[in-house]
Amino acid sequence: MNVKKLSYLHDGLVFALIILYLAIFPIPITVNDDAYIYFTYARNFAEGRPFAYDPRNIPSEGFTSLLYMLLIVPAELLDINPFFFSVLINMTALALSVVWIGQTIRAMRVMPEAFANLFTLFLAVLVLNDQNIPKLVYAGFEAVFSLLWATGMIVSVAKALDVEQSGQARKRWQSVFFVMAFLAHLVRPEYLLIGGLCGAILLWRAPERAALLRRAAIFVLVMVGYYLLKLAIFGDLFPTGFYRKVRSSQIGIDTIRSWAEQYSVLIVLAGLFSGALLVTLGKRAAWLLASISGALSIYVFYLQSTPLAPF
Repeated sequence: MNVKKLSYLHDGLVFALIILYLAIFPIPITVNDDAYIYFTYARNFAEGRPFAYDPRNIPSEGFTSLLYMLLIVPAELLDINPFFFSVLINMTALALSVVWIGQTIRAMRVMPEAFANLFTLFLAVLVLNDQNIPKLVYAGFEAVFSLLWATGMIVSVAKALDVEQSGQARKRWQSVFFVMAFLAHLVRPEYLLIGGLCGAILLWRAPERAALLRRAAIFVLVMVGYYLLKLAIFGDLFPTGFYRKVRSSQIGIDTIRSWAEQYSVLIVLAGLFSGALLVTLGKRAAWLLASISGALSIYVFYLQSTPLAPF
């Protein structure tokens, strides 16, 4: 069996490991209240009241993720338990994210093949060992699902900047990046912060700059069209919860502080690992800068956010 087939087999085993662990290992189920908002919108959508929260059929954007809500609609149409369906979505998104990161590490030749495979397995173990992540898989909302699209943005930047690929391949990955950025925005609007930073790094480093600017122009037109459609349907550009959530807040600062304390050891190790990669990769490290900048931009968002029920 050649090396490529062995790598695919390894990825398949890691994917299966994550799914089996999440399906078999006892994990406390704590359904977040936001999940029931999604289920209610999805049920009304399936019953012919799109974007309505109740039988009055008044369109309102009381959900965070349009894409996640639309994915649950088929469960309502087929009379499948929507919570069970949401768990399947989150399991799959988490497993795909880990495997995709590993494939990118391998494709970008950051480390030898064997070490890249080991890295993917180690990442899977770290993710599953984090008690918060399996709980979020069984929380019924989009927090884990959103990881797939953030991963997609950063992976597509890595591929679009890989000088060992053909120019045509790099242009295709530019297109993938903009698709991922749009879908990430449909999952969680603040992920557009990561998209903006990734786009800036692409503009800085991409050799096919004219092609990138054409795709950026198309992306802007699509976003303008999307927001005009939102304005037509809801009569507003911002989600309902925006006006209650977003402002400068001590709660946002406390949320970041508690997160930093809980993950302090991993943050230090990740910082050392990232620093070593930056030194090793040099000019090829733009995708790593996108990852780090994107993470920091999310911190800034939460410093300005007051969760309705911080948790």
